Amino acid sequence: MLKNFLLIGLAFFSVPFAFAHAEEKKKPTEATVRPSGGATEEAENNRMKTLEGSKSPFSGQVNLTYNGSSLEHPFSKDAPNPGGAVPPPLVTAVGTFSGRYRIDKETTAGLGTGITTQTPFQGPKNTTIADPYIDIARSYKYGAVKNRLDFQTTVWTNDQSHNDYGYDLGFSLLNESYHTFSFGLTAGLALELDYNIFSGAAKYSAPGIAEEQTQWDILTDPYFEYALSKSINLRTVIGIQSLHNRNLGGTFEFFHPKVYETIGLGVQLLQSWFIYPFVEFFPYSVNARNTLVGFNTIINLF
Repeated sequence: MLKNFLLIGLAFFSVPFAFAHAEEKKKPTEATVRPSGGATEEAENNRMKTLEGSKSPFSGQVNLTYNGSSLEHPFSKDAPNPGGAVPPPLVTAVGTFSGRYRIDKETTAGLGTGITTQTPFQGPKNTTIADPYIDIARSYKYGAVKNRLDFQTTVWTNDQSHNDYGYDLGFSLLNESYHTFSFGLTAGLALELDYNIFSGAAKYSAPGIAEEQTQWDILTDPYFEYALSKSINLRTVIGIQSLHNRNLGGTFEFFHPKVYETIGLGVQLLQSWFIYPFVEFFPYSVNARNTLVGFNTIINLF
């Protein structure tokens, strides 16, 4: 079953580019592509419609991701641990809650906080509401490609990041680009750049600590969705991480965790609620022990 999922994912990864090339040949080549002016068209993709938020001047948004246990032990409190980390990772739910203000049709500003809890369905523990942040997001169109740009500043306050590893401030720039084809396929790419500032206390410069401190990173997530109906689509995301930890010498030296992929169904339950239940696996090591179940959900309030 997992091998079939992988084949579907690989098919999603390759097919869109052929169609994209075919569609490009239908249009005259533009010497210079500039962002379009005026109002941005409403997103065609269900997830992006929800992510762009309520059209009300004031609203709230919850964005939560649950990373569960493995297919081999679906009710365990321990998450898959292909890297042999000690102590082993636990099942977690991580997300944000924010109040948002709509500046104009394309732009929103938010003030929010992070939410984390371990083993939420096996007996919640270590629940924290920490890491307040502000962000500003803008939707825009660049040629045939729709985009959402988000800049966020976070004050790290959770025990592990702030007290154990000295994280003080974080800055994130995320741009998500996508195009929906006439036959129901959406091809997208999310690019995120994060930069962290650390406390100057001597204990946070020790070699054993520096290996766990990510000064900056680049997260690359190509994804594909195919509309099975108006409210349900087949969705796959490939996660590629490049981390520059403080123990690395050169500015552009990176640690690359294993590439992972998620496959599942994106479901628009209500106009303001999108949920994506998925399985997450490592393409080079597909087995029930290393494959977890989880979901991401976006809920708009007001």
